[in-house]
Amino acid sequence: MDVEEVIAAVLLLDVTHPRVQELYEAWQYAKVSEQQPFADSPVYAVMVKGLEA
Repeated sequence: MDVEEVIAAVLLLDVTHPRVQELYEAWQYAKVSEQQPFADSPVYAVMVKGLEA
């Protein structure tokens, strides 16, 4: 993958750790939704940060 093609970074955080989410928000990540990939998995906050091309 050419680095210039990447326009955003996306990560998943366990919602039971709000202090970690606050840390990523301080780094300009924004929570855009929540996701639970499987019925027995944790609920994750979907965090996104735009990157300069």
